[in-house]
Amino acid sequence: MNNEKDMPTWTEVRDHLRGRFTLAGDTGRAVILSFQVPGGGREAHGEPWLIILADLFSEASLPHRSALLYQDTLPFGAIVLRKEIYLFRHGVALERMAWEDLERAIRLCAHEAARLRLNVAPQGRGPGMFGMYED
Repeated sequence: MNNEKDMPTWTEVRDHLRGRFTLAGDTGRAVILSFQVPGGGREAHGEPWLIILADLFSEASLPHRSALLYQDTLPFGAIVLRKEIYLFRHGVALERMAWEDLERAIRLCAHEAARLRLNVAPQGRGPGMFGMYED
């Protein structure tokens, strides 16, 4: 890791993921497993965060009110809507993150997304997985 408080850089995160997981895709902005980990992340209160997104199902599969009510049952993360696709979203603070924390977050997000898919009977998926990123 780099010397700045042992906080990993995006390049280090991406290289680590390449070595530990079979990737569905790898771009300059993202590493794609069965969900997407956007490069660059976001900032909250001046701290960098990595945002993990997992594709769930089409907007037509779950009424908005039901999505908000279901959101209240989640142990962590959030249900978000992007371009007619529901996603599971979770943030990880990079400043104090260890590799084990990143791997655990990825596995937990994948598990929670799978659980959500099982609990909501999709009526069709709309655009293909990650279609919402095809701008």
